[in-house]
Amino acid sequence: MTIDDAHATLTREAFLQDPSATNAQALIILLHTHHIYLNGPCLADRPAVTELSALTQRDAAQVVASIWPPATDRLTASDLYFLFNQETPYEVIDDVPEKWNQRIETLRQKILQHPLVHSVKPED
Repeated sequence: MTIDDAHATLTREAFLQDPSATNAQALIILLHTHHIYLNGPCLADRPAVTELSALTQRDAAQVVASIWPPATDRLTASDLYFLFNQETPYEVIDDVPEKWNQRIETLRQKILQHPLVHSVKPED
């Protein structure tokens, strides 16, 4: 795993359990507002890195688009970025309404089950 595919690798299984537009939005919010802390060094190209910073909106949309299963009603990174900005343009987790917090927490708990993930915490 490299720094370029780390977010996709660590979130793929959580998203694939329910690959819907709503969960895609929730995952974009999570990736945009949270840091992922690793259990230890595991990136081939960055052996000292144990923390993945929150992503930009565009990068988070790109990650979700890259893990979306091809056999479903797949949205592109551009579609997801537009959807995020139209419906869920949250910059910090404190601004996210309760209906989204529940979905984000469910995804966060699933990501925590990945053996390389130590914790997933909101950005300061």
